[in-house]
Amino acid sequence: MHACTVRPPPKKRKAMPINIKHAAVIVGFGQLLSLLVASSQLFNSGLNLAANASTPTGFYLSFTQLALHYLLLFLVFGVLHVVKRKNNDPNWSVANWRNVWHIYLAFGVFDFYANYAVTKAFAYTSPLSAFLLNQSSTPFTVLISMVVFRARYSALHLAALLIAIGGLAIIVWQDLTATSRLSTDVTDSSTVALGNFLGLISGLGFALANTTQEWAVKRLGGPNELCLFVGFFGTLVSCVHMSIFERQEISDLVGMSSDVVPSFAGNLIGFLVAMFTLYSVGPYFFRMASATLFNVSLLTSGFFVLLGTVVIMKSSSITAWYFGGFMLMVVGLFVFNFDPKGWKDVFMADQAGAQVGEEDKKDEESTLVGASGYGATSSSSTTDVVSGKQAATAEAAARSD
Repeated sequence: MHACTVRPPPKKRKAMPINIKHAAVIVGFGQLLSLLVASSQLFNSGLNLAANASTPTGFYLSFTQLALHYLLLFLVFGVLHVVKRKNNDPNWSVANWRNVWHIYLAFGVFDFYANYAVTKAFAYTSPLSAFLLNQSSTPFTVLISMVVFRARYSALHLAALLIAIGGLAIIVWQDLTATSRLSTDVTDSSTVALGNFLGLISGLGFALANTTQEWAVKRLGGPNELCLFVGFFGTLVSCVHMSIFERQEISDLVGMSSDVVPSFAGNLIGFLVAMFTLYSVGPYFFRMASATLFNVSLLTSGFFVLLGTVVIMKSSSITAWYFGGFMLMVVGLFVFNFDPKGWKDVFMADQAGAQVGEEDKKDEESTLVGASGYGATSSSSTTDVVSGKQAATAEAAARSD
């Protein structure tokens, strides 16, 4: 007769409590990024107005704007790289980048063409249509996350998305029924179709860029390395396009009227500052949340754009419905963060596995410490306790036989 080994029941993991403070931080961080996106759009609109006022035909500097933006990123984070290398930081070694540069190249290309498409969409269709079609990045991101990151959304997450989109729909409805628009409508059907197509392309491009960014931040070298590489590859791609497609626009820029220069320069500087801040702090959001929540957070940027046109440009009226739509989107963001058990993807699985391993390690250490501390004052007591348990088990087995 052999002794029956009784396995202890598995330990129950404590359910993750709803952390209101953490949710508030994520929502607040997301709204800061949304404000930066809205600011860049407002400065971009002002830049286009100044450029169009300088010549009879007007001109757009989409590639030039992006080239300056990416160059600023590359210069700042390139200097940071030199400082890190000087301090012998192993994470900033060139050898560590040989196997990951192609991922950053993909992100740089996705991000460049998404930015270009959205800036050109505003030139061919109404601001409302361009903004709405750009928001297609949210469903695109959901689909990409489900396929690539194996993300699984709960019913509460889907309800939160619907709440946020419902708030956006209220703002759209108010904009459609308003007596004034952000600018005159475009009546040429061919240009409208092109603008709508560019809006959809920008949405898909931003979805690809944001999911790639989430992967790079969570699996590769972190935010600073991401900014360095996107600045490098973005500068290369945008400078090539600028030299091919915008040589005439750059010539028009040289001959710009002196009356327009202050407005043009101010909007260009504002655009660059907003974009640099967005790209510098934005990657840290992906350490706390996901690409899906990032896109949902940016839904409120349309409200901030409308608010900016009222306060700054004095070109649109706003009603209480706008604020109601904005609050509904914020509620959707909070609801999305209030279901910690429903969100699952490859990153959450890795994090959960690491936490379980850490907890098991702590449990083993505390067991040994407790054995040595209970009525004992030396490490040899731990060995005595364990040996005593083994001897008792062997004696019980012998008796049963």
